[in-house]
Amino acid sequence: MADADSVRAIGYLTREAGPDTGAAFVKELSRAYEQLSIFPASGSPRIADLVGVPGLRSWTLKTFHYLICYREETERVFVWRVLHTKQDLPGELADFLE
Repeated sequence: MADADSVRAIGYLTREAGPDTGAAFVKELSRAYEQLSIFPASGSPRIADLVGVPGLRSWTLKTFHYLICYREETERVFVWRVLHTKQDLPGELADFLE
């Protein structure tokens, strides 16, 4: 789902704010993914309490109001969703509970 979330965000930002903004989002998202691959525990565990999923973490993009919701696994970081902070986070993450 994270890939579809990212594509939607890029499309929205590009349409609403222009191609430079869409490109800036991609750059910041890529930097965040790199950071999380090196230091997976650097994200906030608060999202786990919010939705009741142990081990779920989030990373907020500094320039954009988007959260990367992910879980650290044995050999990788699994990015579940990339969501705008104004979205209904518990509702959007409900499928994580299934």
